[in-house]
Amino acid sequence: MTRSSPYVFLLSGKSGAGKTQLCIQAIALLRETRARVAGIISPARFEGGKKTGIYARDIRSNEQRLLAQPGKQAGLGWVFDPATLDWGSHVLRNAAPCDVLVVDELGPLELERGDGWTDALDVLKTCGCAAALITVRPSLIAVLKERLRGYDAEVIPVASSSPSAGDLRDSVVSRLA
Repeated sequence: MTRSSPYVFLLSGKSGAGKTQLCIQAIALLRETRARVAGIISPARFEGGKKTGIYARDIRSNEQRLLAQPGKQAGLGWVFDPATLDWGSHVLRNAAPCDVLVVDELGPLELERGDGWTDALDVLKTCGCAAALITVRPSLIAVLKERLRGYDAEVIPVASSSPSAGDLRDSVVSRLA
């Protein structure tokens, strides 16, 4: 169903809270309802129990590329691959048509530095989707909600007592009707 303004579910939790895993589970359940789901998810890469990278995965094609690695210098944080950021922006810009747009995540790169997947907010305006799942850190909710002014948006806290993927799917499906 095409709508001018999708309902936005903001999945918010600290790093490691399970936002991406909740998205992956909800995507699988949404596909069972025949919902057309598109966008980007960013699962972590682990080696020896340690987070050693972040991937970007196209939800439609399942193509995956390395998005970020820990910085080599102390305090540098994550170093993002510009080619993967461009590729992810391309994936987002070509998400339509879809029923549900997924953007995992809009973080400091996008909301504080104006880099990364800032195209996601423009795509949200034009994709014709009924709903969107966007992951965001708690410290950035106010900034993102300001950028989403005019959209109906619901914050869903993600932690050990999070809603199940089934509950999330049911909430999204109710917006597709």
